[in-house]
Amino acid sequence: MNIRTITGSELSQYGNQASSLGSVFNDPAWIAVYGDDIDLYGIFDNDDKLAGGFYLYRSSLFGIPYFSTPPHTPSIGLFYDNPAKNQSNRLGVEKEILSAVSAFLKKNKFSIQRYCLPVGIHDMQPFIWDKFKVVPYYTYWIDLANDEDELWNRISPKLRNNIKKAVTDGVVSEQVKDYSRIEPIITETFRKQKIGLDEKRIRRILYEFATLANSYAFIATREGKPVSMAFCLYDREKAYYLFGGVTEARKHEGAGALVLWESIKHAKKSGLPCFDLEGSMIKGVEKFFRGFGGEQKVYFSVNRAPILIEILLKFFKREVF
Repeated sequence: MNIRTITGSELSQYGNQASSLGSVFNDPAWIAVYGDDIDLYGIFDNDDKLAGGFYLYRSSLFGIPYFSTPPHTPSIGLFYDNPAKNQSNRLGVEKEILSAVSAFLKKNKFSIQRYCLPVGIHDMQPFIWDKFKVVPYYTYWIDLANDEDELWNRISPKLRNNIKKAVTDGVVSEQVKDYSRIEPIITETFRKQKIGLDEKRIRRILYEFATLANSYAFIATREGKPVSMAFCLYDREKAYYLFGGVTEARKHEGAGALVLWESIKHAKKSGLPCFDLEGSMIKGVEKFFRGFGGEQKVYFSVNRAPILIEILLKFFKREVF
């Protein structure tokens, strides 16, 4: 296996393969959101045929090069074609690909590295052998094959009551196609949670990448004033809960749950098989997501830094490094 930068002449080939093997986050238009701060790589077999791909986001931390998963993206978008039919051979191909990826990432030995891999990639041995720290993370997937009543009954009693109370208290939800109505709530939520905010990137996502063919949003209002919002991207396989938020001045305990419930119902009505809540390691947020009754899914991050920097990082991010 050989890993190298995707060239201009190979972009169309990447796009075709990503559309069938990847997700909405592999769309070249999504990658373009990050401009020159992202590098796109191809995984090529011994015949120099494109077998898969991924991308890395470049920034700096403490003045040291920092390679990571792009902000607002669930993983580094790793996908690959495994043509083997025999189970043992399939495992062998996967091991070879992941070993090549790990060896490639290891070359950035003088940098800080933190990458999330997609759900479904479980073989972490190549990364462990290359001295990456492997950390499990969790998300929840909601199976939309269940009918709407079953989906409702799977939600925790507390959240169902909060949703009902929001409606009783005059909170009204509606789908919005003008994303300028949700942008202020996203901005306020990021600032309140003290999450790094790149307003230009948020605008590129909302106004340049998002279309009615890959996204939808719901907003909740009370007495005509915005209370909460939910913004989702989707592809052929899933809807992804990308942004959510509430207004501090007019927040209602059930408004956030209401727009998320409407988003789940919309995904089902659109014929999508799954709704991905995108997970969180924040206790309160995880509890909220868990309350929607989805199936817990594990994915992994692989992390590495120069030894002296890693020792320093342990004082701030012991759970990561």
